[in-house]
Amino acid sequence: MVLVVATDVGRVLATYDHEVVRRANLQGRVMVFREVRGALDARRLKAAASRISGIDVSSLRTSANPATVSFALDDRRQSPQAAVNALQAMAPRGTELVIVQVQGSPAATSH
Repeated sequence: MVLVVATDVGRVLATYDHEVVRRANLQGRVMVFREVRGALDARRLKAAASRISGIDVSSLRTSANPATVSFALDDRRQSPQAAVNALQAMAPRGTELVIVQVQGSPAATSH
Protein backbone atom coordinates (compact mmCIF):
# COMPACT_ATOMS: atom_id res chain seq x y z
CA MET A 1 0.00 0.00 0.00
CA VAL A 2 1.21 3.51 -0.79
CA LEU A 3 -0.39 6.47 0.97
CA VAL A 4 0.33 9.69 -0.91
CA VAL A 5 -0.04 12.90 1.07
CA ALA A 6 1.56 15.22 -1.48
CA THR A 7 3.09 13.84 -4.64
CA ASP A 8 6.58 14.60 -5.82
CA VAL A 9 8.35 11.59 -7.29
CA GLY A 10 11.65 13.48 -7.54
CA ARG A 11 11.70 14.04 -3.81
CA VAL A 12 11.07 10.37 -3.10
CA LEU A 13 13.78 9.29 -5.55
CA ALA A 14 16.29 11.72 -4.01
CA THR A 15 16.56 9.60 -0.85
CA TYR A 16 15.25 6.25 -2.10
CA ASP A 17 17.53 3.37 -1.06
CA HIS A 18 16.24 0.00 -2.27
CA GLU A 19 18.03 -1.94 0.48
CA VAL A 20 16.55 0.29 3.21
CA VAL A 21 13.06 -0.08 1.71
CA ARG A 22 13.48 -3.87 1.40
CA ARG A 23 14.65 -4.14 5.02
CA ALA A 24 11.75 -1.94 6.22
CA ASN A 25 9.27 -4.17 4.38
CA LEU A 26 10.78 -7.32 5.91
CA GLN A 27 10.55 -5.75 9.38
CA GLY A 28 6.96 -4.59 8.90
CA ARG A 29 7.91 -0.92 8.92
CA VAL A 30 6.78 1.91 6.66
CA MET A 31 9.04 4.30 4.77
CA VAL A 32 8.38 8.00 5.30
CA PHE A 33 9.61 10.47 2.67
CA ARG A 34 9.55 14.15 3.62
CA GLU A 35 10.24 17.42 1.91
CA VAL A 36 12.30 19.88 3.95
CA ARG A 37 11.36 23.52 3.46
CA GLY A 38 13.96 25.86 4.90
CA ALA A 39 17.29 24.90 6.44
CA LEU A 40 18.32 21.25 6.08
CA ASP A 41 20.78 20.29 8.80
CA ALA A 42 21.29 16.55 8.25
CA ARG A 43 23.39 16.08 11.39
CA ARG A 44 20.80 17.80 13.58
CA LEU A 45 17.92 15.80 12.00
CA LYS A 46 19.75 12.52 12.59
CA ALA A 47 20.40 13.45 16.23
CA ALA A 48 16.74 14.40 16.65
CA ALA A 49 15.56 11.19 14.94
CA SER A 50 17.60 9.11 17.40
CA ARG A 51 15.37 10.45 20.19
CA ILE A 52 12.05 9.73 18.46
CA SER A 53 10.19 6.51 19.15
CA GLY A 54 9.82 4.19 16.16
CA ILE A 55 12.36 5.79 13.80
CA ASP A 56 15.15 3.48 12.61
CA VAL A 57 18.02 5.98 12.65
CA SER A 58 20.22 3.70 10.53
CA SER A 59 17.63 4.07 7.73
CA LEU A 60 17.70 7.88 7.70
CA ARG A 61 18.67 9.30 4.30
CA THR A 62 18.99 12.97 3.35
CA SER A 63 19.33 14.92 0.12
CA ALA A 64 20.29 18.57 -0.12
CA ASN A 65 18.84 19.04 -3.61
CA PRO A 66 15.96 18.55 -3.53
CA ALA A 67 15.85 18.99 0.24
CA THR A 68 14.39 15.68 1.35
CA VAL A 69 14.66 13.23 4.24
CA SER A 70 13.45 9.64 4.48
CA PHE A 71 13.43 7.00 7.20
CA ALA A 72 11.91 3.66 8.16
CA LEU A 73 9.32 3.85 10.93
CA ASP A 74 7.72 1.25 13.17
CA ASP A 75 4.23 2.71 12.90
CA ARG A 76 2.98 0.46 15.71
CA ARG A 77 4.90 2.80 18.01
CA GLN A 78 3.60 6.02 16.44
CA SER A 79 2.10 7.28 13.20
CA PRO A 80 4.17 8.80 10.40
CA GLN A 81 2.55 12.19 11.08
CA ALA A 82 3.37 11.98 14.81
CA ALA A 83 7.01 11.13 13.99
CA VAL A 84 7.26 14.06 11.56
CA ASN A 85 5.63 16.36 14.14
CA ALA A 86 8.25 15.28 16.71
CA LEU A 87 11.05 15.98 14.23
CA GLN A 88 9.44 19.30 13.34
CA ALA A 89 9.51 20.31 17.01
CA MET A 90 13.31 19.76 17.06
CA ALA A 91 14.05 21.33 13.66
CA PRO A 92 15.70 24.75 13.30
CA ARG A 93 13.33 27.70 13.37
CA GLY A 94 11.93 28.37 9.93
CA THR A 95 12.22 24.75 8.82
CA GLU A 96 9.06 22.93 7.78
CA LEU A 97 8.83 19.17 7.28
CA VAL A 98 6.11 17.93 4.94
CA ILE A 99 5.25 14.29 4.27
CA VAL A 100 5.60 13.58 0.57
CA GLN A 101 4.85 9.85 0.67
CA VAL A 102 4.47 6.90 3.04
CA GLN A 103 5.27 3.47 1.61
CA GLY A 104 4.37 0.16 3.21
CA SER A 105 1.50 -1.37 5.10
CA PRO A 106 0.28 0.79 7.98
CA ALA A 107 0.02 -1.02 11.31
CA ALA A 108 -3.39 -2.35 12.21
CA THR A 109 -3.35 -0.57 15.55
CA SER A 110 -4.71 2.92 15.99
CA HIS A 111 -2.47 5.85 16.93
